[in-house]
Amino acid sequence: MKKLWLSLTIMLTVALLAGAAQADRTITIIRGYDDPFRISVVPFVWDGSGSEPSEMSTIIENNLERTGQFDALPRSDMRSWPTRSESMVFREWRLLNQDYVVIGRARPLDNGRVEVTYELYDPYAERRMIARTLTGDRSQWRQLAHRASDAIYEEITGVRGVFSTKIAYVAIEDTGSGRRHTLYVSDADGEQEQAVFEADLPIMSPAWSPDASQIAFVTFAPDGSSEVRILTLGDGTVRTAAQRQGAINSAPAFSPDGRRLAYTSSRDGAANIYVMELSSGQVQQITRHWAIDTEPDWVDDDTLIFTSGRSGRAQIYRINLGSDDVERLTFDGRYNARARASVTGDRIVMVHNDGDGYNIATMDLGSRILQVLTGNPQDEAPSLAPNDSMVVYATTQGGTSRLAWVSIDGMVENVMPSRFGNVREPAWSPFTY
Repeated sequence: MKKLWLSLTIMLTVALLAGAAQADRTITIIRGYDDPFRISVVPFVWDGSGSEPSEMSTIIENNLERTGQFDALPRSDMRSWPTRSESMVFREWRLLNQDYVVIGRARPLDNGRVEVTYELYDPYAERRMIARTLTGDRSQWRQLAHRASDAIYEEITGVRGVFSTKIAYVAIEDTGSGRRHTLYVSDADGEQEQAVFEADLPIMSPAWSPDASQIAFVTFAPDGSSEVRILTLGDGTVRTAAQRQGAINSAPAFSPDGRRLAYTSSRDGAANIYVMELSSGQVQQITRHWAIDTEPDWVDDDTLIFTSGRSGRAQIYRINLGSDDVERLTFDGRYNARARASVTGDRIVMVHNDGDGYNIATMDLGSRILQVLTGNPQDEAPSLAPNDSMVVYATTQGGTSRLAWVSIDGMVENVMPSRFGNVREPAWSPFTY
């Protein structure tokens, strides 16, 4: 029965990867907060010859609105478009009931570089909250806009922004003669995707290193066995970390210090959790059970959570390294799996089924209170943003898989744009600066 469950799990995942249809690039906001911050992002002026690379104010506005915490004023309703402090008239923004106003300008520099200056104002207090200048290559225009968005978001909410982070995911495309599976890395808004690895057979379970320089993932061999590989993004090199012919090696997760890799392996028959020292390749077996133990993640450098069928159904467990004591964490629902721990280690997100479909849920590890965040029939593969405020996950509706976000309190939900019909296995990167 153990081998059957593991085989069905892999077969189901592979089957869900199949099929493709072109998707649009529009962010669909499903729900947001009832009383968001009212903000005006005034169009930035381009102080130079030729045209600006793209409209920075639009990128910033879209970033903020996507969180569900901001409501941007349409440009047609603005009474003026100031670009410098001396042209700010606070009274007109108060009349428009605006909590915050963003203005800015950009200009070209030598050698293909650009300079962006942006300012954030509180019209009620009549004060400037931020005045900063960023420089970068012209090709980094969107990154500069994301950096500005991060600073504006943090200044207003007190929470570090994640607009400059990345998301890794797997896209499946029909080639006419088969299917191509591609590991992509994109900006957090789904733009500027780059293919970093391709294969004819499925790619699964991408996981970021804590410095965001590497991605561990799973590939399959023609004989059905799987192996864990590690991709270095800087030079594109790929090395095999765990493999054994005829065995399952899957679900990698880097430790918070980046020195170890937890993963699942059936190298000795049963599927158990192992930890590898990346520098030496030395492997330590962590769990020893006849049931399937899989999908490990790190709560801290000494503690793992994982999915196990040892109770008869998939549930989440916790184990301290160096100890044989295993603690069951989840009891609500008939199925809980693919748990991921928050950066602070005080909560987890997971796939949850209480009989009404597979949804994304979160649980506070102190109170053990579980909250369901999504209501779609088939959601999977949650991954937390590095500020613990949002969860990216895959959702399947109408036979097509897309990526979506939901806030950790369940108040905000939106769908990520993609030009691919079937996109799965998201992994949100750590902070990249």
